[in-house]
Amino acid sequence: MSFVGVGLAGLDPPPFLIGYRDGGTIEVYEGISNTILYTFSSISFPNNFSDMTFDGENLIVIDLSRTVYTHSRLSSTISSTFIAEDAGTIRGITTDGTNLICINDIGDYVSVHDGFSSTIDSTFAAPGTFPFRLAFDGVNLISGDRNVDKIFLHDGISATILDSFATPDAGLTGLAWDGVNLISCSNIAFDNVIYIHDGFSSTILDSFAAPESGFKDLDGIVMIR
Repeated sequence: MSFVGVGLAGLDPPPFLIGYRDGGTIEVYEGISNTILYTFSSISFPNNFSDMTFDGENLIVIDLSRTVYTHSRLSSTISSTFIAEDAGTIRGITTDGTNLICINDIGDYVSVHDGFSSTIDSTFAAPGTFPFRLAFDGVNLISGDRNVDKIFLHDGISATILDSFATPDAGLTGLAWDGVNLISCSNIAFDNVIYIHDGFSSTILDSFAAPESGFKDLDGIVMIR
């Protein structure tokens, strides 16, 4: 089954994507489950995969050299690229539905872009010293930090923090929002674990090992909704 060429938003259950740095493989799942619908290739070495988001129509991927790749829907076809920022390493991306939002670990800041372009409208300080991964719940930005192993709920898209809690495990590798609950993942010694939180909280409703656990580094998750 492939969602290429069809409307993607509103599918039930919404597809859940996992990206792997090793080989740049992206897996499309039937909701948050172990059922893989299909896989496709994204960027790979030396342009190592960093994170991904979804703009309502197309998958957006960023690599460790700050290049943004727009895929054609959920396929390996790349329709456009641009350099997001001039320096640093972007460790997470998300969107508020209109603008690309990045988190950079050199300078520890969040940047809000003008649409999906290299133009930056505003920046503000990230809450930690190793900012890592972003999500958006429809109102508020969510960010993670790997130095303090915490997840932060921002007040809208700002530096103000409304709430925070410890990650379920060290080695945070991804954040996503399914419309109700936060989804996080971690990688410890190649053990890739997906956690379904109860809303935005440390309470875990369910968890499971990603199918590729044991030999691949999971880097980035996203819900298609």
